Amino acid sequence: MYKTLILLISLVFSINLYAAPGKKPTGADKNVHTYTLPNGLQLIVKKDLRAPVLISEVWYKVGGSYEPDGITGISHMLEHMMFQGTSKYPEGVLTRLIDENGGKMNAMTTADFTMYYQKLANDKLSLSFKLESDRMRNLSLQQKNYDKEKQVVINERRMRTENDPQSTTIERFNAAAFLGNPYYQPVVGWMSDLNNMKLEDLRNWYNTWYAPNNTVVVVVGDVDPEKVYQLAQQYFGPLKPQTLPTVKSHGIIKALGQKLVNVKMPAKLPFLLIGYNAPAHTTEPKSFEPYALEVLAAILSQDDSSRLSKNLIRGKEIATTADVGYSLYSRLPGLFLFAGIPAQGNSVAQLKQAFFDQVKQLQTTPVTEKELSRVKTKLIANKTYKRDSISAQAYDIGSLAVVGLPWEEADNYYRQIEQVTAKQVLDVAKKYLVQNEATIAVLTPEKIVTGEKTKTQNTKKKEVRG
Repeated sequence: MYKTLILLISLVFSINLYAAPGKKPTGADKNVHTYTLPNGLQLIVKKDLRAPVLISEVWYKVGGSYEPDGITGISHMLEHMMFQGTSKYPEGVLTRLIDENGGKMNAMTTADFTMYYQKLANDKLSLSFKLESDRMRNLSLQQKNYDKEKQVVINERRMRTENDPQSTTIERFNAAAFLGNPYYQPVVGWMSDLNNMKLEDLRNWYNTWYAPNNTVVVVVGDVDPEKVYQLAQQYFGPLKPQTLPTVKSHGIIKALGQKLVNVKMPAKLPFLLIGYNAPAHTTEPKSFEPYALEVLAAILSQDDSSRLSKNLIRGKEIATTADVGYSLYSRLPGLFLFAGIPAQGNSVAQLKQAFFDQVKQLQTTPVTEKELSRVKTKLIANKTYKRDSISAQAYDIGSLAVVGLPWEEADNYYRQIEQVTAKQVLDVAKKYLVQNEATIAVLTPEKIVTGEKTKTQNTKKKEVRG
């Protein structure tokens, strides 16, 4: 369940990793090849010869956290419009061509980026590059298509947020938790902004951000990197770069006390969120703290043997759901999150105190070497198993590149996790998980009265994508 919540909370771009055109030498993994085209487009290719397939991803360094007030949701709206065709490939042709060639395609928008991908046989890369390079600069932005997609996005927001009590609670929680940080606004946009958004707003956004020098292309699979580079030169090379807006950084503004958010809506169950402002590796690249927070999150909520599951769900049976979330590689400082639903017969207040008790224990008693070793081993194993998937490999590379980190950071993860000590875990728990600086959101179910019967609204969690 909480994986879905993390997608909804998801924070989940302007630094060039490689400045000179041509190929750059890579690090330890000789299967990874990096290039920069003269127009500034970054290309990262990873050979994986286990199957005759590839995944091609185009990452734009723009997402919800780039949007000013008044046009929130515009990056996600543009993602929808990117499937409405160009003059060369009209509406429906892109999808048809990928389908006819046995491929799969999709897209996603987060606070930090917008990404489009195709998964194809390894001899079909030219098709992907041909279609993506065309819609990068030649998108048909017609009023009739915009009006249609705008209603689709508005209905999506209504269904996934306004009619979903947990999603609404998360949205209001973020708005309070992120002080001076654009992560406070929803990726899908505020309803008032969506209603007032104009086609001209979208055209300006597209012309501003969708340029080769604001793009990372990632290809993973059974490919020849030099041939991939030649195809990139052929299709993306002619596109002209453009001047990009300056993107400013944002630090953590220290809380001056607890912030409380109360949400009352028709819902089946109560829901609790507790968040602490915390750095990411992107914002503290030379510090051990983000990796210690990553280990801390795993100590609390990694699997059935982790502390929250063992103590709050199976042990005292305080919660039916109790989880932790932390984003190591977000572009801006994020949150260390607790989320849960109290078990029947228990209150939100009891669950909140149980979360605080778990934090207190971590702040006063160092984790044992045995537990620390088990958690590290599981973190590293999970990261390693993900590499069986070319999609996961491409995502790891692209998600680092668009926030200004080198692809080698994916391999550096293992070393950094291994070096985390019990004292470092205790130190970050004491420094960042300060009870008086937490943001707390509580969803209290309101009953719906219909005639003589009283009922509650049953909600179903849906993954936000596309």
